Amino acid sequence: MVKYRLHKTGISVAALSVIVLGAVSKPQCYQSKKSKMNKLNTLVFLEKTLDKSIEYSSKLTFDKKYPQHLFLISLYCRVVELTHSCTILMRGEIISSVPIILRTVLETFADLQNLSADENYVNFMRATYMKEWFRIFKEAQKGGNAYLTRISRIENLNQVYAEHENELNELKKTIIPL
Repeated sequence: MVKYRLHKTGISVAALSVIVLGAVSKPQCYQSKKSKMNKLNTLVFLEKTLDKSIEYSSKLTFDKKYPQHLFLISLYCRVVELTHSCTILMRGEIISSVPIILRTVLETFADLQNLSADENYVNFMRATYMKEWFRIFKEAQKGGNAYLTRISRIENLNQVYAEHENELNELKKTIIPL
């Protein structure tokens, strides 16, 4: 049930993202009266789709015991939140960031689709997350990076690093190469 509802609603948000990304990345379409998807139409379409997505979200059901369900809901909410941010920016005539945010929406939607199709995709997502933290911990251990000073001061950083390394190695056994 979660898969169907998220899939049905997510498609509209993804389609919307592609359309808006195209419209926003080509400012000349805002000035063209011949263009079917101008700035106002794009914003209206975006807001209508967002309203429907929020409406559908109140009908979603999930079981928090299953990581797939939690991740699906989180990804869905992220798509909705980022799309809402785009509407705010567009209403304020601040469009330079919209394509960047919409790229994140599309990447999130890809994760949502993959997770919806394969419950083991959770492991891939976790492994990717762990890999990035592993890289940060490794850099923090070296020292000398002002942005990682607080992390490098963690008392048990070596232990945390080792735990992350072990967890990542375990995840690598269950997934296709990362």
